[in-house]
Amino acid sequence: MRMTMLGVFQRVEARLTRELTEEEKASVRTVVDAAVFAALVKSEGLDDGDDAMRGRARLSEHGVCEVVMSIRTELLKADTTADRQIELIRALAREHITFNVLKKTKVGKTLNKLRKSSDSRVARMAKELILVLKRLVADRSSSS
Repeated sequence: MRMTMLGVFQRVEARLTRELTEEEKASVRTVVDAAVFAALVKSEGLDDGDDAMRGRARLSEHGVCEVVMSIRTELLKADTTADRQIELIRALAREHITFNVLKKTKVGKTLNKLRKSSDSRVARMAKELILVLKRLVADRSSSS
């Protein structure tokens, strides 16, 4: 089901971005990525999927770095349960992570470790968020 949903989102993204500027395309990609992640969360039965799509007040970059670092620290603790790791990955997905935040916090390395988790739910959520963050990096390098 997820692959079908991902295919639908990719086709919608392709249609929406045909005649847009690069900045507008990046905005559409961000929305599509959030929708894909929300669909994954919903398909896993982890919540109603609305949290990943809800708008939230944007913190300053410094504030986002602090939040991401605290989440990263908790993810790295040996005694963090799989359910808690999933909650933390969802919390990361809701943050406004910019390229600079990604670079400063090195949260991508933490997610890569979780990608190899023995819990398939944690591994899948980490993989999906890594894909979203990779697109952020790719968009950053293509616009520079």
